[in-house]
Amino acid sequence: MNDFLLYLSQRLTLSRLQHPQGVMRVVADLVDIFRVERDQAVTAGLLHDAATDLNQEYFLRYVK
Repeated sequence: MNDFLLYLSQRLTLSRLQHPQGVMRVVADLVDIFRVERDQAVTAGLLHDAATDLNQEYFLRYVK
């Protein structure tokens, strides 16, 4: 998880980083209700907006 936080902290502003951290905490509270695997759910919650600030040129290079 620390690797993901480091990745996000290098790419997102502090205010934008607070959002996925909050989502991660909410997901952690919901895993028992929805009976999903905790690590995968928390990781998905943390990384759900990881590409938000990437520009269109990056995506076009990646797809090619």
